[in-house]
Amino acid sequence: MIKRPTIAELKEALSYDAMLGVVWQHRPRQHFLSDHDWFAWNTRFAGEKTQIGQIKLTIAGQYFLLQGTHVIWALKHDKWPENEIDHKDGNPSNNDLENLREATDVEQCQNRRLRSDNSSGFMGVNKMGDKWQARISLAGHRYFLGNFDTAEAAYEAYLKAKEKLHEFQPKPRTASGP
Repeated sequence: MIKRPTIAELKEALSYDAMLGVVWQHRPRQHFLSDHDWFAWNTRFAGEKTQIGQIKLTIAGQYFLLQGTHVIWALKHDKWPENEIDHKDGNPSNNDLENLREATDVEQCQNRRLRSDNSSGFMGVNKMGDKWQARISLAGHRYFLGNFDTAEAAYEAYLKAKEKLHEFQPKPRTASGP
């Protein structure tokens, strides 16, 4: 189990602004071990935007390393996500709340882009002898979709299967988006 602050503690430390992202709040004294640390921290950081990615937060000596997308989700939904957070458009820098959704590991696997070492140029298609083979995976199981004369025909079979099997992400992501 990942150790996280309570939602109340999180909201005392951070807020989410659609334009700025995650912003440090003027934090209460009980978050710090000394008056000096409390005053120095609030003077330096209150009102500042956090870094994208991981957020380091210490509350009363307890250290937390939090994923930025999980913080945004928790601040807006008043609960920590139960799964991973997925970017609908596939852009990990786009942390707009409307672009975030919870996703299981199986769902995350449906989001993959074409790998850079793919030799066919098509997701789910590879050359087998003089034919093109189409396959798709779901929840750790690989499904053979058939052998085809062209890579395009194999890819069409892959797309039809993806639409039926991959409900979370029924269309493949391109290099530039969903």
